[in-house]
Amino acid sequence: MIIDGVIGIPMDSSGRFAGCELMPAALREAGMAGWPVQDRGNVQAVLADPRRDSDTGIIGFADLVNASVVVRDALEPVLRTGERPLVTGGCCSILLGTFAAVRRIRPDAGLVFIDGHFDMHEPHRSETGEVADMEVGILLGAGPAELSGLSGAERSVEDERLVVIGPRDHDEMRDSGSPLPAEAHPAVLVIDEPELRGGGADEAASRALARLRASESDGFWVHIDFDVLSTAAFPAIDYPLAGGLDWEQLTKIVRPLALDPGFLGISVSILNPRLDPDGATAARTERWLRAVLD
Repeated sequence: MIIDGVIGIPMDSSGRFAGCELMPAALREAGMAGWPVQDRGNVQAVLADPRRDSDTGIIGFADLVNASVVVRDALEPVLRTGERPLVTGGCCSILLGTFAAVRRIRPDAGLVFIDGHFDMHEPHRSETGEVADMEVGILLGAGPAELSGLSGAERSVEDERLVVIGPRDHDEMRDSGSPLPAEAHPAVLVIDEPELRGGGADEAASRALARLRASESDGFWVHIDFDVLSTAAFPAIDYPLAGGLDWEQLTKIVRPLALDPGFLGISVSILNPRLDPDGATAARTERWLRAVLD
């Protein structure tokens, strides 16, 4: 396989154990436990405080910082061996510690973020207060220093080394008052869902790779939030949106990235097994991951 190992991070940034923390177990049960790669088990990172911090606007802030440090420190030695892991969430909160570990080893690494949401809400403008609404903005430096500085720098990714693929929550961002990337971070390459319709998915990976090379990125990490898919294709999510990709379109985007020499690893998130009582979405996700990473 393209990857060398599997690591689970059972985190849910609601602080209420709403279900996404069960994703690693569900994928293992669906067949991932039988993959011919090393299973490193789960990182023991927990966010168990559902209260919204008044200063930062983020749910379970102290727990989140501690958990993100645990994730960073667990992944860093794995990445230093040259291993290219598949990290399974959990929600998108896993990306803070995960990418901080990447950047401590590769200070010039890029990030390809594939998601149905921008995840760039300003903390106090987020409707939920969950860091999964805002982790990309934090990686760009627009957040509490305890999180934006996890990599050891003031921010974990530079605008020109970030590619965002698939968002379709433009109206939600505007309604919240949070600026869109074109306003706050114009150097970020955004390939949104309307651009991916028709044949746009065929070109998304080549556009992303061209940007990363132009920015002289030292390899890149891929993160997928499966709500980039339509609800019909992926129903086991907490915050559904109209529109979205199908599995074939997602394959066209991810497979070329995984085959590129600069690929450093991948994280995936937002499967809620409590919304998947027959396990069908977990089984479909496991099959897709196995195929695209084979």
